[in-house]
Amino acid sequence: MTITLPEETATKLREWAQREGMSEEEFAAQCVRTQVRAMDDDLKDTIKAIQRSFDDIEAGRTKPAAEVFARLDRMIANQQLFLDMMSETK
Repeated sequence: MTITLPEETATKLREWAQREGMSEEEFAAQCVRTQVRAMDDDLKDTIKAIQRSFDDIEAGRTKPAAEVFARLDRMIANQQLFLDMMSETK
């Protein structure tokens, strides 16, 4: 496989490879492996979270939408209040 990187990225990759005592190819392959592994882990975690949600729904562990939206509205209002307070202190 061949990839073309933007010059800035290629330069950083070169620098990091040199720091790590690896060839550019070895370092790039390690970076790709690490990222792919992280993406796989994220996907697995997302699927597990979705499955837990389905399990909760099937078990009747749900809240009415109105309650959820009211809680979200309170959270947003609290966040806005905090941001307003922070901007007043500047």
